[in-house]
Amino acid sequence: MNCDRVHELFEDHLAGTLDAELSRAIDLHVAECAECRDVVAFVRATSNVDALVELGVERRVVDIRDPEAVLANFG
Repeated sequence: MNCDRVHELFEDHLAGTLDAELSRAIDLHVAECAECRDVVAFVRATSNVDALVELGVERRVVDIRDPEAVLANFG
């Protein structure tokens, strides 16, 4: 398994549509490759945000240096 192949297959891996052997190969590669771990973390984070948006959760960008703006999002 190499980085390009992991990037190509990772969405299917997350969806659970790959066979067990291929999924295991991806997991082993990611465990040893810092670059791919970063890509995996990004894909997972992006997938979670997209899923929330599909459920109707609004995306908001808040400057965390502005306490009033942060607190306004909890109201």
